[in-house]
This record gives sequence, structure tokens and C-alpha cells, in this order.
Amino acid sequence: MNLMKANQSFWVWFWKAFQVLLRNRPLTTLAVVAFTAIGRVTSFLAMVLPLKVILLAGSSGVPRYFAFFISPEEKWNWIIYLAVGAVLCYVLTRVLDALSDRMATSAGIDILEKANELAVFSNQEAVAREFYSRFCKVVAWLLFSFAVSALLLFVYPEVMAFLFAMFTLQILFSLWVLSGSDDINPGALKSWVQNKYQGYLSTLQSINFLGGFFVILLPYLRGMDGNILISIVAFLAVRQMLSALSDMVIASVRLNKSRQRVNAILFREHRLEDQQKKTHVEINDLFSKEKRSRLVTEAIAEGEVLSPVDACWQDSTIPSVTTFVIKVNQSAPVNELSQWCQMHVYSYKVAYQLENEERLFNYLPRARLWAPELVARFRESHFQCQVVEYGSGQPVGGDWKNIEPSLYEHLWSITPGVELLHAYNASQLLMHQRLNTKFFDRIDIALDTDEDSARKDEFMAALPRLTELVEAVPLYVYNPMANAANVVKKADGKGVLITTWGKWKLEPIGVQLPSLDGDELSWMLLQVRKHRHDIPGWFGVNELYLVNGCRRLESLVQKNQFKKALELMPEIVDKLKGLGGDVSSPTARDLNFR
Repeated sequence: MNLMKANQSFWVWFWKAFQVLLRNRPLTTLAVVAFTAIGRVTSFLAMVLPLKVILLAGSSGVPRYFAFFISPEEKWNWIIYLAVGAVLCYVLTRVLDALSDRMATSAGIDILEKANELAVFSNQEAVAREFYSRFCKVVAWLLFSFAVSALLLFVYPEVMAFLFAMFTLQILFSLWVLSGSDDINPGALKSWVQNKYQGYLSTLQSINFLGGFFVILLPYLRGMDGNILISIVAFLAVRQMLSALSDMVIASVRLNKSRQRVNAILFREHRLEDQQKKTHVEINDLFSKEKRSRLVTEAIAEGEVLSPVDACWQDSTIPSVTTFVIKVNQSAPVNELSQWCQMHVYSYKVAYQLENEERLFNYLPRARLWAPELVARFRESHFQCQVVEYGSGQPVGGDWKNIEPSLYEHLWSITPGVELLHAYNASQLLMHQRLNTKFFDRIDIALDTDEDSARKDEFMAALPRLTELVEAVPLYVYNPMANAANVVKKADGKGVLITTWGKWKLEPIGVQLPSLDGDELSWMLLQVRKHRHDIPGWFGVNELYLVNGCRRLESLVQKNQFKKALELMPEIVDKLKGLGGDVSSPTARDLNFR
């Protein structure tokens, strides 16, 4: 990207947009700019005046740099004047800021209504105010910086010469950094400048400020006379100017990033178009057909000779995770590779799922959970990539109904173990811990009738026994993504693989049930008992339905579907009343894993 042209394009667009503000609300726009600029001046004076008061009050007489306008007889009067002036400047700064915000709100809404008949996006009035305020602040801070520069050029030209040289070098350095590598996969330095520009600007501001300070201090170090008052004023002026310039650049960058939304607000001829998310743009660039084939080939070959693999796009059913189907073109597979693999690409926002999956397999082997073997794992830019075996290369699809019962039976038959339980419960709540009074208080807003209140009261009365029962139900490794789209047959056709485990949880048996009737579920539970000896004798099909009802109720409350939740509560209470016998004590949880 030509950065000079991009910079020029921004300022052309900026002044065009600012002209729209001036045409629509000329007096308000000029007033907001003036108030913002004056606010910077009064803020500056609010810092300078107290220093003058301290210098004047701390001297036995009148310092020579005050003598040209303060006589010894008027010293204490001037101390009072300056102290009051400092307070007034501070108050005036706050008043001007408040006036600017209020006027920006009014003008932003007015301009938005003139440009659009319908709502463009959510909270657009607040967005319009923010954009209008930013435009005015950029202009105000530019004017303030020019005024301070002129002042410094008059009283301390050496400081301005130094700052001009530093600005030139830093601009050239920034252009050099931003022109290197590419924008999608930048190097460390470019990534810092491009993505953490506020920290970068703060660093440059600190360098310039300290450099200006030493320029001001230099005459005194060389034994030359100087005006201390002017030096202090110049020192503070440099600080204020650099702060204004930094704020201006940050506001300009934010406006440039929001250019399309600003155009939709300001210009009637512009329409807001749906933009592809940044993550998707990066994936399109980093994982194009040729690039992803090369990346996967290098990752799985492990230094050996391997023909390029064929990596094809796959419509992902895993939220925020991109998937590709990999076909290994090798008659004699390297390291006994499967012919079919699948690559999962995790953005930084969901990379924790990959970590959770890895943590699970530290406690339970992959094969035990019917998870595919890991082929390779690597990082590309800020994306985490994982390649796993993909069995036959096709999801089970229509065969899911035949596979589902055996899959549930297998997962229910695996005891998680006490170490996995403790590790999971250290950061995540179990179902009986989630179903508490505070959680169900969310429903109170939907208690519109006496019947609604009665339903909730009856359920809350039964909640202690319900949670006691749920706590005693054996846990299993629940995978919400184990469905027809994420299960494939093994390459030899004997068994299946559950391809993703990033969203696993520990839940009581029954949170999700296969499509079977009661007798079939009873038979399945009988088979599970052959592998697990921690299932209580009282646990049967009715308890499975009860646990499943609890999960459905929890989901309804989480989705704010409170009326449906109130309708489900009596059903759960009736099921609970219909259960006979006693449940395990709270200490049974630990016994279940011994």
C-alpha cells in the first residue's frame, strides 16, 4: 500500500466531510472547535498558574522573572489573583468540555436525520455524536498545536527546531516500518506500530518530551543564564502540544477505520454495505488454496518427501473455527498417515478451545473418546492450526441415526476420573452448582400472573432435592459438537471418529439423549452399567429424563425464554415427585471416581 497516497486520501476525505458539518451546522461546528481549542488552553493555564503561585509564594521577595510586572507591595495580591485564576481555568475547562459534548450530540443527531430516513445501525445517535465530536476535536487540536508551535518558535526556537527534526525522523521511520512485510501477516515491529498504535505513539511522545526537556535544560547545564519562568512555560507547552498531536493522530486513525460508517451518516448518496470481518479477510489471504496446501504439506511431512496435499474448503459447523478437508496424495503414506485429514483453524478469540481440547487428552487418551489422532499442529500469524485424521473423509450424514445410540453408550461408559473432575471444577461449575437461587431469580421479570409465581415457588421449594439428585448422577465427557456433521467413519469402516473436542464439558449423564424410546434407553443404560460401577442402583430412565429436563430449563433461562421455562418447571417437579428411593449423599461424588 502506498502510505503517502493513503495519508493524502484520508485528509482529502476528512476536509470534505468537515465541510459537510460546516454546511449543515456552521455556528455549532465552529463553536465546538473553538470550545475544544480554548479548553486545551485553559487546561494548560490550569497547570501553569499554580506553578507561578508556588514560585512566587516560596520566594523571599519577588523573583526577577516576575519583577517586570509585579511589585513587592503587590506580591500577595498577585498570589491570590493567580490562585483564583487557576481554579477558574480548571472550572472553565470542565464547562467547555460539557458544552462541547452537548452541542456535538445535538448537531450529530441533526446531521444524521438529514442524511438518512431509516436507521443505519444500532445506537447510531451515539455513534453520530462521537464522529461529529472527533472531527471537531481533530481540527481544534490542530489549531492548538499550531498556536503552541508559534509560541515556542518565538520564545524557544531551539526546542521547535529539535521537535521538527524529531517529527521528520519519526515520520520517515514509521513509513519505513509500515511499508515492510504485508498487512495480513506483519512482522513484530510492524504489528506493534499497526495494531498497537496508541502504545507506539505514547513511546514517540515520551521520546520527544524528554528530548525537548534536555534542550530546555541545556543552557543551564552549560552555565548560561536563562529565564526560569519562560523555561517552565515552554516545558509545559511542549507537553501539551505533544499530547494534542497524539490525541489528534489517534482520533484520525479511528475515523479512518470507521470511514464507511461516517460516509453513511454524513453523505446521503452513500449506503452502508456489509463488510467482511477482518478475521475472514485474513483467512482468505493466509489460507488461499496454494498457501494452505503448502502449509499443511510442510507440517505433516516432518522433513520427509511428501507430494503436495490437496486442501479443500469445508463449510464448518464449529462456530468461529474454519475447517479444511485434506487429501494426502501419497501411495505409501509418510509416517503411516491417513489418506484423509481435517485441518481446524482457530482465531485468537477461540484459541482457548484448542487448549481445552489438549488439556482433556492429558487425562483421557484420544482413542478412548473416539477422537482422531493428532497429525500436526502449527501457528500461522495469530491463527492456531491443528491437523487431525479424518477417517473416510466424509461425515456420517444419513447414517447418524444408526451411529448415535452406540456413540452415546460409549461416551456414557467412560468414567472421567477424579483428577479430571477436580481440574474442570476448578474453573467451571457443574450443573448442580449452576442451578441455584440466583440463577433462577432472572425469571422474576416474567412473573406476570399468580400462576407464574406459583409455578416458580413450587419449583424453588423442590430445588434443594433436585440439585442433590443431579449432584449424585455420574458425570461423563459431554461433547455438544458430537453430531452428524462432526462424526466420520474410520478409514477401515470399523467405528467412528468425533473430529472436534474444543467445547467439551463434564455433565451428568442425560443432559443430551439419543433418539430412542424408554425401553431402548433402559437397555442402553444396562450396557453402560457393565463398564461403570459408579452408577447408583436408583438411577434409571426417569432420572435420565429429569436430567435432560434440567438442561433444557437451564438453556431456556440462559436464552431469556422465561415463559417457556415457567411452563417446563411443573413438568420437572412432577418428575421429581414421581421418583422413589433415596439419592446418594453429597460425598458420593468423590466415591463415584474411586
